[in-house]
Amino acid sequence: MKEVSYQSRRNREVELCPKPGLPTLVEFQARNAWNSAFFVGGIARSAGREEREPASICTWGRKPYRFLLEPRFTHVFVTRLSGSKSGGGIARWRLRAMPASAARILSSAEVGLATDVVRCTTAARSVSYEFSPKAATQDINILHISEHGKKVTELIDRAMIRGTFKIPGPGYLQIETPGPWGIRL
Repeated sequence: MKEVSYQSRRNREVELCPKPGLPTLVEFQARNAWNSAFFVGGIARSAGREEREPASICTWGRKPYRFLLEPRFTHVFVTRLSGSKSGGGIARWRLRAMPASAARILSSAEVGLATDVVRCTTAARSVSYEFSPKAATQDINILHISEHGKKVTELIDRAMIRGTFKIPGPGYLQIETPGPWGIRL
């Protein structure tokens, strides 16, 4: 897969160059508006047919968000949420799409500021996790996504901001949260 990089100020659709049968790692970041929020998600286009998912992620602020798109998606859409508290004006953003294998490899300890993806090369390891208490009011989750993106498994109880889980096999961990998080082997 060829890496795609795109910058804009408006709602847009960005064409990906996905490698058939493999998920795509997407990184999205608002550039100049502290209170901007965006929906970012996948579009599957083929001859005469289009399927748009509601949204893979909702972003807030200037933190980078990384997530995996299923192999079937050929485009990414970016829609800015606007309102009286969203900063108004024009919000610049940047999007990068790359092979899922570009995700950083899970080491003994990982931390992040928002939704992120790490690659697992081993199976059946016990992992402890912790989300910021401020994120407890938001939708938090940790998913295991198989190497080919066809099997997705929820690993935690969404009501718990800390605990442990086992990695079911090689693949990717997608940590979904609007705030800080940490995991430790």
